[in-house]
Amino acid sequence: MKSTQFTQLFFSFLTSALVVGAFLVLPLNLRGDDKVGGDSPQKTGPSKELIDSQIERAKTRLATETFDLQYKFKKGERVRAKIASSVTMSTKIRGTKETARTKSSSVRLWSIESVDREGNISFIHSIESVEMWQQVGDRAEVRYSSEKDTRAPIEYESVAKTIGVPLATITISPVGRVVLRSDKQAAFQSSVGDLTIILPHRPVKIGEEWKVTEELKVPLEIDQRVEIRRIQTRQVYKLTAVDGGIATITQETEILTPINDPKLEAKLVQRVKQGTIKFDIAAGRVKSRTMALNKTVVNFSGAGSVMQYVARIDEQLVNDGKVVTETDQPQPGTARLNREDKPLLRR
Repeated sequence: MKSTQFTQLFFSFLTSALVVGAFLVLPLNLRGDDKVGGDSPQKTGPSKELIDSQIERAKTRLATETFDLQYKFKKGERVRAKIASSVTMSTKIRGTKETARTKSSSVRLWSIESVDREGNISFIHSIESVEMWQQVGDRAEVRYSSEKDTRAPIEYESVAKTIGVPLATITISPVGRVVLRSDKQAAFQSSVGDLTIILPHRPVKIGEEWKVTEELKVPLEIDQRVEIRRIQTRQVYKLTAVDGGIATITQETEILTPINDPKLEAKLVQRVKQGTIKFDIAAGRVKSRTMALNKTVVNFSGAGSVMQYVARIDEQLVNDGKVVTETDQPQPGTARLNREDKPLLRR
């Protein structure tokens, strides 16, 4: 019974630079390069009051400058990202301890189908390749590589069927909201929140936040039957910096629905997001994203039980999204990597 509880739970989660810059752009007469006192050339530096004034002006510009964050793609682009994830879940139930670990790396492909006049982007979402590994307790390790293995172990059979084929056709608005979606594979259940981030509907300043509410449907087993609990959440985004055209955005999930059931809380920790996104403003796409979580839930499976959930996801853009011709498109059912697209997971 203890092992069953653990197995069920395990499978449920398959300003100094600014001062210098302000001085460098001062007009020559403000730098003290003009002549003073008739024919006697004399160079004097700017007064402290002048420097302070310039600093305050630069601070004001920085505080009031806004940035327009929007997704931008072109028809025919093929945009790849490498995604590496790891999860360690340790439990203690009635004195029995057990740990489950999983690791995976994959190459995600967005094939941009069209971009309309409003900037809505339609793309086909697919996974080109995957490497996966898991170990539960002291059981034997299970591995699968879509590029090396001709057959997948039973634990990854459903995953193998989704490699190299269209998983969904999705249309998003310029701020990342779903306009239309058609899932091609029944096994594809990732929310678009896992694929895109929701951007602000207007230009924002550094330090500004924007929030997006979302309802999560969480299955919970009660008395040998499964009930769906609806949980209200809010994603809180904040623009913390812009450097070289790359915006740094933080993301954190807030649970709005009161949670009094540790069993439900144990399910929810697997749906919480907390991390940092790097967004290329000019290119209009996520350059990288890191989400990390370390949560502990007590009494999730009876008095004294403890669950610790540690997870990390790293996403990295791996190509420039160049436009390709139809002949460059991979055929359905095949998985192809560029020469430089080597798996992230090493055995």
